[in-house]
Amino acid sequence: MKLNSTLKALAAVVLAFGVAIPRGFAAFDPVGEDIDIFLANPSFTAQRPNVLFMVDNTANWNQAFANEKSAMVTVVKSASSDFNFGLMLFNESGQPDNHGAYVRFGIRQMDSTNKPALMTVINNFDQIGDKGNNNEVSEMMYEAYAYWAGITANLGFGQAKRDYGGNTANNPPAASLPGNAFADVGTRTYTSPITNACQKNFQIYISNGPAAENSQALADAQTKLAGLVGKNPPDTISITPNGQQGNWMDEYSRFLANGDCRADLPGNQSVTTYVLEVDPGTSGQGPSMTALLQSVAINGKGKYFAVSSANGGSEIVNALKQILGEVQSVNSVFASSSMPVSVNVRGTNLNQVYIGVFRPDPAKSPRWFGNLKLYDLATLTATGDVFLADANGFAATNSSTGFISNSALSFWTQPSAFWNFRAPFAPTDVGQGSDSPDGDLVEKGGVAEQLRIAFPNTQATRKLYTCTGTCTSGSTLSATAFNIGNTAITPAILGAYATYPVTTIQTPLGGTTATASGASFPFSNGDSVTISGATPTLYDGTFTISGATASSFQYTLPSTPSGNTGTATATNHGLNTSDFVDVTGATPAAYNVSDAPIIKIDANTFTYGLSAAAGTSSSGQTVFGKKLVQTLTAVSATATATLPSHGYSALTQITISGVTNDPVFNGTFTITSATTNTFKYNLSSPSSLAGTTAQATSLGHGFSSGQSVTIANATPSAYNGTYTITVLDANTFTYALSSGQSVSATGLITATSTVTNNVNSITHPTSGSSTTQSTATVTTGSPHGFAAGDTVTIANAAQSAYNGTFTVSSVVNTTQFRFISAAVQSAATPATVASGQTNITVSKTTTRNVTSLSPAVTATGTILSSRRISPISITVQTNATGQILAGRKSDPDAAQ
Repeated sequence: MKLNSTLKALAAVVLAFGVAIPRGFAAFDPVGEDIDIFLANPSFTAQRPNVLFMVDNTANWNQAFANEKSAMVTVVKSASSDFNFGLMLFNESGQPDNHGAYVRFGIRQMDSTNKPALMTVINNFDQIGDKGNNNEVSEMMYEAYAYWAGITANLGFGQAKRDYGGNTANNPPAASLPGNAFADVGTRTYTSPITNACQKNFQIYISNGPAAENSQALADAQTKLAGLVGKNPPDTISITPNGQQGNWMDEYSRFLANGDCRADLPGNQSVTTYVLEVDPGTSGQGPSMTALLQSVAINGKGKYFAVSSANGGSEIVNALKQILGEVQSVNSVFASSSMPVSVNVRGTNLNQVYIGVFRPDPAKSPRWFGNLKLYDLATLTATGDVFLADANGFAATNSSTGFISNSALSFWTQPSAFWNFRAPFAPTDVGQGSDSPDGDLVEKGGVAEQLRIAFPNTQATRKLYTCTGTCTSGSTLSATAFNIGNTAITPAILGAYATYPVTTIQTPLGGTTATASGASFPFSNGDSVTISGATPTLYDGTFTISGATASSFQYTLPSTPSGNTGTATATNHGLNTSDFVDVTGATPAAYNVSDAPIIKIDANTFTYGLSAAAGTSSSGQTVFGKKLVQTLTAVSATATATLPSHGYSALTQITISGVTNDPVFNGTFTITSATTNTFKYNLSSPSSLAGTTAQATSLGHGFSSGQSVTIANATPSAYNGTYTITVLDANTFTYALSSGQSVSATGLITATSTVTNNVNSITHPTSGSSTTQSTATVTTGSPHGFAAGDTVTIANAAQSAYNGTFTVSSVVNTTQFRFISAAVQSAATPATVASGQTNITVSKTTTRNVTSLSPAVTATGTILSSRRISPISITVQTNATGQILAGRKSDPDAAQ
């Protein structure tokens, strides 16, 4: 907390609730820097909030694209110059870094030049051309931080459409404007949009679907967040459902809301995060993504909005306007004149009531109208009732609302013509262009009017006084000014002492000596240091320190702390962040958990949340590491699981659980073969499920994906027919069945395919031996794939000698082959296309035996693959977490 800021805040409170101001006003000197009562000026940088729109432009946006784009244009178009807007998107495919995010339009004031430029960028969005590659929200959050902080870009530098000065080729609307995210094409360091310590900063993430961050992206995001918070792994936030538990997006929003994005500026430059989830999913990954986004908004000190993209995006428009209204502030009064009035809000005369009022105004962000008004407590003679009276003696409050009546006249208020510029006036504005009567309008009359009269051009001579030390009746208040020059106003009195970030506080297991570490501390042994912001609060308080160095110190806790995070050590545990563990049989029982998400520290260490606090290490535990299987299919009795970077190998024993549609998939199995992202195991019997995909095995079939193949002689006959196939490997292909099948096919099954190619020319020699002239050379339009001895059929030649079925005598190259036919030597050369035909064609029919043909069935459920991890040891972390600060109350903070 800054000392000067605290003085200003207390000054407002003192004026509002604790100072007796004579009605004559002349003897009163108002506070010197209370400018909230004057109109906001959008030309002042500090008065314009920064807002960064972060849009999910991956394939998720396909459904909402048109209406979402229209909604954003509508909102930007309606925004006033009181806002600064910018735009960030996910990196696109084909770029040097095709994951992460980049700044498409730097944050700029929405004036007559910048607003149309941003609208053009959004209007020109192309659903395919601007589509992002991966929805990696954690990486996007770090990229946003890098932009706010003005540091080196992470993954946003190499993007062709990034906002840099002179980028006329790929981002012309922003290329020539001031305020680029990068100065020029070669600059890797962002230009921070935070240019004033008093600016407020916001980001709005517009989500169109689930996040899709792989383990590499999550590990990168974890490492960078750990560097920011000074702890690895960073403290995690629990969410339910926990499918996105391993995503760092909400932890980033928490850091941005509480951390400092510009340490070189006075104060704490934080960023508030709002979230719009467009068309939230209700199944699959949808609920887990919703839980993550709600956590992002809560921990980012913003709000979460679930909206539909239907109806032209009207819900998107309304939500964005509501967010911007909160950014700018809402139009409501936060002062009440309820009776009776406490002695703490009275002046020196018991019948005088001083009311401090303020009103957030959407047109005057972020400055709010504020005022101090004086009323009387009067008594109805007939009844003895006390009421709040205005300067005319009438009731000042509206009995139906409890607020000041729109016709009430507060003391000190005088007639004026100051507000004539507001014409036409609202019907409820009784005073219209005048301050009198001021009614329920915060900005009219009262102290605000008197300050405008007394200080029309400058406020340099305004003063605020207090009473400190030994001042008594008759003391000169000017001797005890309420400012930083008054040494009697100490940091300890105001709670405005200097504080220093603490990165870690660690306590030995079972001990009470806490060791705090940070970048730099000015403390000495024996100092009284106050710790705040720690969780658990056992670590907070004021302590006498020892063992002080430039970067650490120690203090004694009042009791032994318990820990809630277990650190497990297991050689090559094979788990990744967001995998799970089951722990059973442990002592203490707090270590026992089921499906607890883990955070990978390294190949041999991970952490997980305990079921309760523990004070000692674990013993006797059995641990199973569990991974979420993406897909699980079976052909006959062979099951194939897809699980990226599973870490298993052949002969590994695993347990499959969670399959709900056929229990034959569940159980303990030995892996028969494995690739990086898949593994296979044998079921105890073929699945009884019906599948609509057939998988055929035909050794060396020679087919290609997309080829048309005819299946014959299979029983059941539902397998027979002509299908477009997908090739899995040299011996296996699949095709879609017209109806589900639950049994494998039997019979002498064949697969036949005819491949047809266009012929560019057919020629033969017109001299030489009879054999020479009977040899035709055929040139095809694309590689024919034939071999000597293949049987091919030629059709559509005008000369009938070229049409028919022939044996390939030799292959010249990939697009030429020869055949021999006595009829050819008398045919005209080259061949011509028959009348009514487009091309001469050559085709080859291949028939292969199918050795097995079975339905490929798919298991459903929340499927987990688990493996026992052993040997293993688990200890508890007894460390403090949070945004922790340490300071001596005797040290004044820097003024601002």
